[in-house]
Amino acid sequence: MRRPITLAIALVASLLACSEPSGAPDAASPLTSESGSGLSAAGPSSANTGIGGSVSGLTGACPTVTFMLESKTIMTSAATRYEGGACADLKNAARVKVSGAVQANGSIAAQAIGFAVSAPTEPKAPTTPTTSTAVKGTISGVAGSCPVVSLKLEGIAVTTTATTRYEGGACADLKTGVVISATGTVQADRSIVAQSIWIAPPAPVEPARPKEPPSGPTPAAVKGTASEVAGVCPAISLKLEGRKITTTNTTRYEGGACADVKNGALISVTGTVQGDGSIVAQSIGIALATPVAPPRPKEPAAPTVPTASVKGTASEVAGTCPVVSLKLEGRKITTTNTTRYEGGACADVKNGVLMSATGIVQADGSIQAVAIFVSR
Repeated sequence: MRRPITLAIALVASLLACSEPSGAPDAASPLTSESGSGLSAAGPSSANTGIGGSVSGLTGACPTVTFMLESKTIMTSAATRYEGGACADLKNAARVKVSGAVQANGSIAAQAIGFAVSAPTEPKAPTTPTTSTAVKGTISGVAGSCPVVSLKLEGIAVTTTATTRYEGGACADLKTGVVISATGTVQADRSIVAQSIWIAPPAPVEPARPKEPPSGPTPAAVKGTASEVAGVCPAISLKLEGRKITTTNTTRYEGGACADVKNGALISVTGTVQGDGSIVAQSIGIALATPVAPPRPKEPAAPTVPTASVKGTASEVAGTCPVVSLKLEGRKITTTNTTRYEGGACADVKNGVLMSATGIVQADGSIQAVAIFVSR
């Protein structure tokens, strides 16, 4: 009986030995993060993983957000740890490293997220514009206050500075509508910073045209020696300097009357031009017979005193009554305190007045007036 018992014990011991594990469980090893991830996570179990890349498809609100990383769905929770940032820093295109547990659907429940720190970029030194240009035109779109003003010139933005030089004006003259020429440097946005500005002088203002007289009868004036007198007063006709003149019962007379209008009479007519070119007289001035100069005391062998008459429009009137001088048809006339006046007085001798003068010819060809007829 002893031998069977021994065999049974040996069999039990052999079975117990086979049921024990072959070795001790492996110690957990820390999770090695990917290079540059900035993460330090505990070693994952066989269901843990790590992944890095750029965030996309971000949805949700912290602390629970979902996003895609290298075609993997990543989900965060209130237990997710962050290094180099926070949940709020999760944005599309952000570079991150994720460590977490793989779920049954293939997504990853993030245990830790590390943000990749971008290397600082050295700022580029600003480039100094060197391209110079000039533009000329009419100002528009003025803004700002001197010395810093912005404006448009031929569609190009121009700005001034405290160093901008001006010719032909000043900064205060930069106004809409003013013509200028600007020289300066072209900026990156194609605007111009003005170094100098030439301001064109304002264009002369064209004087206002005189208003045209209201339509109606055209006035006319003519003077000369009457000829071809016909008709009966008050309605007569005559020729004056080849132009037909007619009178009416409203025609006014100065220096005479209608009956004094005879062939050879020196007259001046003012009236209105008719359709046939003739003139209906409104007023007629009749020059009296040429006055004769008073005889001088007889002197032995005294030469005859030459006299002359001239008519026309007075010009170059000078002097003070009773002694004045003037030009009549280019001839100098002088008056004295003995000069007689008809149709007016010495004070009526003015530039533009129609008159006739009779007097004594002087050695220089001028006439000392004995009588003057003023036609008003």
